[in-house]
Amino acid sequence: MSTNQKTSFPAVPISFILLLVVGSVIAWWFMKGDGTPKLPAKPLNGDTLKIFRVPGGTLSTSGLTKTEQFSKTDENWWRGTTSAVIRFDATYRYDIKLRSSWNFIFDEERKVAFVLAPKLTAQLPVAIDSKTVQEETSSGWARFDKWDHLAQLRKEVSSSLEKKAESQDYATLVRGEARQTVEEFVSDWIIKEHGWSSKDRPVVKVYFEDEKDIPFPAGKTVSDFLQ
Repeated sequence: MSTNQKTSFPAVPISFILLLVVGSVIAWWFMKGDGTPKLPAKPLNGDTLKIFRVPGGTLSTSGLTKTEQFSKTDENWWRGTTSAVIRFDATYRYDIKLRSSWNFIFDEERKVAFVLAPKLTAQLPVAIDSKTVQEETSSGWARFDKWDHLAQLRKEVSSSLEKKAESQDYATLVRGEARQTVEEFVSDWIIKEHGWSSKDRPVVKVYFEDEKDIPFPAGKTVSDFLQ
């Protein structure tokens, strides 16, 4: 018998190796669970119950309901891309603080009341209609973090909505309706204060302090309103 004879091992097909890898991944996935987020056995920060008071002197003026969509994407050149999308209807409401500085100029001759009202203030947090919530998440072939990715996006929604609510773009959208509400409020107040009839009520022109290019009455400037 030759001492130089080498022992040979049977060749293992690549497809069999791939099958083992895929099977291991599937087994790990099922052992891990279905991937859906689970609530902790105990709340991390305890249950929340806070009683608060709403300060008086607030005039609700206007609002809007708008479909909002937020997305979050994390790319990896070889593991693939994880992405999440949340879509829902959000309702924004705007108030005016009656205890803030209000400024009036009353034109007796033309019976016109020019009002410079405080700027609109957004009610926070923004309301979300849970019936309209749609969520979608996906991950690359070698990534298993899509549910964590979606959970992180959910945490970012409130702050994103606050930024939208406090933006000039959204305030501009509701300013026309708010102006009408304030005009009605001021007109009713003038009638009650002076004992006038509805026929004698003056024309009320309302502008907000953060508006640009306010058309002041002839011979008047912003300093006349702020005296």
